[in-house]
This record gives sequence, C-alpha cells and structure tokens, in this order.
Amino acid sequence: MSFASVGPGTIHHLNAEMFKSIFNIDVVHVPYKGSAPALQDVVGGHVQFMFVDAPPAKALIEGGKLRALGVTTLERVEALPDVPPLAEVGIPNYNTASWHSVSTTAGVPKDIVDKLATEIRAVMSEPEVQKLLLAEGAIPQISPSPEEFKRYVDAEIVRWGALVEKAGILHSQ
Repeated sequence: MSFASVGPGTIHHLNAEMFKSIFNIDVVHVPYKGSAPALQDVVGGHVQFMFVDAPPAKALIEGGKLRALGVTTLERVEALPDVPPLAEVGIPNYNTASWHSVSTTAGVPKDIVDKLATEIRAVMSEPEVQKLLLAEGAIPQISPSPEEFKRYVDAEIVRWGALVEKAGILHSQ
C-alpha cells in the first residue's frame, strides 16, 4: 500500500506516519506537489489513501469519488458533519489539527508584535470570519498571545520530533 501527501514533512505526511506507527503497518510515502495531484491519484486508485485538508477534498467526498474515514480533530468539522473524528472510530485521543500562523522576523519590536496579535485576534473573533472558516472545514480558535503561541509551537516541536526521527524523515527531502 502507499499513501499520498502534499509534500515531505507536512502535517499530512506526519499524520500518515503517526497512523503507520499506531497500527504498525508498512506503507510507502508518495509525496506530491500539492493536494490536487495527490487527490487525483487517490481517486484514480494509484495510491490508497492520504490525509488532506477539508476544502480540497470536500467536493470529491460529496460527489462520492472519495470516502472520508475520519477527521484528525477531536471534534467534528462543520463542513463535513457526517465524517467522525478518528478518536470516535477507534483511535483514542487522535488529535492532530493543523494550524496556521502569522510570523515575522525576530527583530520586530515587541510593541508591534503585540499590536499585530491584538488586531489578528479581533479579526479572528468576528462572526463573519468564524462562519467563513467553519464553512471551509476549519475549527476557529481565538488567537493566543505571542507568548502562548510560542509555548504551543515549542510543545508541537517536541510532540512531533520523536515521530519525525522514528520515521527517518528528518533529512529526507
């Protein structure tokens, strides 16, 4: 068996490596340059599965060309209400939600970083933005402070580091 990803080291790749590790299965990683060509090959049967974000897969799922087995978050995704979390279907505590951030160079003054964080938090809290994100398959979160986010990123590096090392993908690009 083989699995597609949108590229080496992406959350999609790491999700599959975690899946391999949990079930102790041997599957081959086939990296692609984006979700569109990867999804085409999953639909065409050239690779057997992939982990993918909801927006590029939603139409294929709704059209019956792709079967969604579960989402990687602990809660259901509003855009795909019939797709259960993997934790609900037999993989306890499976929670690997992807996230996005706004970053800048290290030398930006703290007052500017704090101002940007405040404005981003305000935009992310707007009902229209939350509604749009939900429709796209996201689970909106209130943006943390820069300090809280740094702690989160540091914890994620530790969390995924062992898997990256075990899977031998540290220098595999």
